[in-house]
Amino acid sequence: MSTSFSARARWGADGLVELAERLRVEGFQVLETGQENWLPQDVHAALRFEHDDRMARAVRYFPDLLAWRADWPLAYWEAKTNATPNTPNFSIERACYDEMMARHAKGERVVIAFRDTDGMWRANWVERLEISRDMTAERHAARGSHTPYLLLPKSCVRPLEMFLRLRA
Repeated sequence: MSTSFSARARWGADGLVELAERLRVEGFQVLETGQENWLPQDVHAALRFEHDDRMARAVRYFPDLLAWRADWPLAYWEAKTNATPNTPNFSIERACYDEMMARHAKGERVVIAFRDTDGMWRANWVERLEISRDMTAERHAARGSHTPYLLLPKSCVRPLEMFLRLRA
């Protein structure tokens, strides 16, 4: 059963609000930086299907949050939500992953956080994620947005509370 774009967008927006609040409860200062906060809707719509233009990718996949606290380094956070129960993997759009890795290559710290269907948050630094399968070539047969995506084993991320104790 495929989920509509608007339902996935709502699920993702709810997850982002939840992650920001979880970080605040953990003592972080949190700034919402995602493009939905500053990019006009018509520009977002025009960029939605751009996957190869690096400038469009940098704007469209600007990380969701900037968070810091006294004992933890300033870092971008990207929130993802899993809507498919009982899967061994999380998924991330290829363009989003590539943009977060480009930011890492420039020396920026980027955390990817995933909320699973059980409500549990898991996270890791983008450069420590493992790709179990590149689904780019199969995107037209895929459910959901039909955009190029990657599968990441859930074993490559840690429960959020444990990740926050590890620091940088």
